[in-house]
Amino acid sequence: MAKRGLFFFGILLSAILLNSQDNIRIDCSVFPGTVGIGEEGVLKIRVTPRPGIRISAHPEFMIRIEDGENFSFAKLFFMGSEFKFTRIQDGDGVFLNLDKEIEIPFTVSENAYIGKHSIQGEITYAVLSNDNWIIKTKERFTVSFSTRKSSPGLKKLFSKK
Repeated sequence: MAKRGLFFFGILLSAILLNSQDNIRIDCSVFPGTVGIGEEGVLKIRVTPRPGIRISAHPEFMIRIEDGENFSFAKLFFMGSEFKFTRIQDGDGVFLNLDKEIEIPFTVSENAYIGKHSIQGEITYAVLSNDNWIIKTKERFTVSFSTRKSSPGLKKLFSKK
């Protein structure tokens, strides 16, 4: 009986540790760091699981961006399949290889104030344990950038060719 209680305690402790909001590291930036009014910038996100953590392909990895009055994205929800992550089959589980940087374009509103702004959002993902337990969780992120008056010369410099 004591072994059984210890087993369930171990599962509960594992679930708490896996859900402790440090399963992944989220590094965000905006390119360029200062975006002109009415111009396009790119939100760059790199997600790095901590050692021993695998991110399950099912349920699907998702990024949600909070709506902002000074900038706009084509949409506010992005599914992992849109980023074409490599899927890896390991035993009974399928997990994502998150080795590439995610790039999501956005546009600064024509009536945005000049100055500092922040983009906030959250990543929803499922941790796949070595025993193929899946725990779904989410982590928030925030990234800051500045706006400036538009400049035709700078617009050419940062535009994609």
